[in-house]
Amino acid sequence: MRKPFMVAVLVATHNRASLLRGFLAALARSEGLGEIKLSAYIVDDRSTDTTADVVHAAAQTAPFPIRYINALGRGKSKALNQGLGAVPRTTDFVLFTDDDCVPQPDWVIKAVTALQRDKDIGLVGGRVDIYDRRDFAPGFTTDVAVLTELCSGADYFETTIMGANMAARYAALSDVGGFDTRLGPGTRLGVGAEDFDLVYRIIAHGWRVVFDPSPTILHHHGRRTAKQINRAFAVYDVGAGAILAKFGRSDPEVRRRMWWRIRKAVKQRQFARVAHMFRGLCFRVGP
Repeated sequence: MRKPFMVAVLVATHNRASLLRGFLAALARSEGLGEIKLSAYIVDDRSTDTTADVVHAAAQTAPFPIRYINALGRGKSKALNQGLGAVPRTTDFVLFTDDDCVPQPDWVIKAVTALQRDKDIGLVGGRVDIYDRRDFAPGFTTDVAVLTELCSGADYFETTIMGANMAARYAALSDVGGFDTRLGPGTRLGVGAEDFDLVYRIIAHGWRVVFDPSPTILHHHGRRTAKQINRAFAVYDVGAGAILAKFGRSDPEVRRRMWWRIRKAVKQRQFARVAHMFRGLCFRVGP
């Protein structure tokens, strides 16, 4: 008899109880699991709303185990690493998404299928689409429509893999030691790019990374005003600068692509975005 695949879904959350309820309900409707033994780990990063109650209530009716974890540190990357520490070492694959996302019923099976395509694939990024069409889409979704392999970490600039929809081999995550806790939402300078950094290091450790449009997540982010959108882009841009600070010295391709990003922003007179990138560049994250 074939051994079932051990799959963990890992989410860090903060004060989004209502959105998290929708996510857990959608995950509970997962289809085609077959030989997949699914479990979910929800890491609560200092929430002051009813997050704990939502998770415990979902755990009572879900067709798979749901574990609630109180975050010990501050920030998304620390929370995710704590969640990884709780995942059994016998786990085959770990799927990452966010509390404002709605997974399609076949998300889990398609992510697992994509990882099974080759034993050298360490991480797969999936499609992210908009849940509510009134929300702003560019920058919060992926528009790549074909299977694409990233040949280097710098390819992330063109083939964006978003933390809202990533699936990784547990072995690859162990190789790189999880997320860099100096990056990601909740850090002192509001730096993003924890997903970019993870992809870069997994490739650097010899694993293959691909984007596959089959595993699909709907993003229910709710940003519609210029202020909300610009605040989110500021975090992304500071993160891009931090990636340049971390890897640019040894990787000329990262330097080249960041230069084109800065040049494009200047041409479009998006000087605030340029300032945010330079702010990230001044953030010493080290190699």
